[in-house]
Amino acid sequence: MTTAYESFKGLTRASIGRPLVLWGAGNIAVKTMRRVGDRVSLVCDNSANMWGGRQDGIEIVDPPSLRSRCEDAYIVICTTSFREVSLQLESMGYQAGHDFMISPILNDLRIIDEMENLHVRLLFSSGM
Repeated sequence: MTTAYESFKGLTRASIGRPLVLWGAGNIAVKTMRRVGDRVSLVCDNSANMWGGRQDGIEIVDPPSLRSRCEDAYIVICTTSFREVSLQLESMGYQAGHDFMISPILNDLRIIDEMENLHVRLLFSSGM
């Protein structure tokens, strides 16, 4: 689930020439908007009570209408439920890194999540 870009510089490179969509209305989206300026075309959210509303003047839409409303969008996940949203986006045909990333605002939380979900097998050996 790790995305290829983890900074705002990487976000700028990855999304060049594409409309920018933030997934998840709220505080993280506001902080992300401050960093990307006026490039945001839409905000998408899973919460039905948010649909049709606005986040800092940008319309909030439902996930099923995203493709028809904003073709070839580059999506920035702005929710602490980024693992679930990443899986949702992949099920919708989007590719991590190519079509979406987690907001760099969430980098610390993303790193903790990756460590908590790390599964390894260790083999210890002793010459005694």
